[in-house]
This record gives sequence, structure tokens and C-alpha cells, in this order.
Amino acid sequence: GGISGPLAVTENVTTKGRLLLGDAAAHASGVRPGMTAASAWALCANLIIMPRAPLAERHALEHIAAWACQFTSQVSIAGAAELLLEIGGSLALFGGIAPIRTKIGHGLQQLGYSCRMACAPTPLAAQWFARTGISTCLDHPDNLSRALNGLPVQVLQSTEAALALERFG
Repeated sequence: GGISGPLAVTENVTTKGRLLLGDAAAHASGVRPGMTAASAWALCANLIIMPRAPLAERHALEHIAAWACQFTSQVSIAGAAELLLEIGGSLALFGGIAPIRTKIGHGLQQLGYSCRMACAPTPLAAQWFARTGISTCLDHPDNLSRALNGLPVQVLQSTEAALALERFG
């Protein structure tokens, strides 16, 4: 059987473990990433908290990467939960950017996954927009610097640059 009820994932299931993410039902209850498990249970008593399964996560990401090769031969796994697809050469084949994005999004839903997509002139910029949930589609480098100005420093995740900027203020 499957899991029923709000779900969150943490590094471990102790009350000191911080949540990494939650599903829509957990979010609706006020549960947010970074909360302790104890705080999350105070908001949502029936919350199911599961530990991460890095091997299963990697297997799922590899499966999605192989599936994405139908859209481009240039698919890269970028970190624990991100894929990069170079789709410039595939746009004519799929009728442009909007149709290819729609096909990828619907296909992932059919596989049981959700995603955040962004398109940008550089892979790193696309990652940053996707991390913030900004579903942008920049097609020219001239628009990039203006669009990047509004992004929070958290898009850098736990890189040395992000840590230095957080300490700076």
C-alpha cells in the first residue's frame, strides 16, 4: 500500500532532524523546509516523516534522465535532484519552446513526478531560476543579467559563495 496523509522528508526521523521538503498537504498545514520534526508535528499531528533514501533518489533521477533523452541527447544530472537538458537543437523538432516544455511537464506527471522548469541562456542560470520556482524562459543573453538581479542568494544553495554571502549579511 501507499502512504496516506501529509508527508515530509528529513535527513533522519529524530525530533532534532530538520525537514528537507514536504508534499502539498504538509505545506497546506504550515509545514515548511527547515523546520524541526517536532515543530512540524505540532502543526500537523498526522504528518508522516520519512528519512531520505539517497540511493532510491539517485535511481529515480537516472530513470528520469534516461526518459528525457527523447527530447535531447544532451541530458546531464546536476546534483542530487536536478537535471539539465540542452534543448536548443530540439526546438524545431518539437515546434518551439512552449510545446517541448509542455511535453516534458506532462510526461513527468505521467511518471508520477513533479518538477520546476526554467530555460535560460546558461545552465547555471536555468538551475537558479528553477530552484526559486520561477518558471522563466529567457531566450537571449541580453535579458539574463536583469532577470538574475531579483534572485535570492539561497539559489546558490550550500556553495562556498552562498555561505560567505550569508555570513556577510
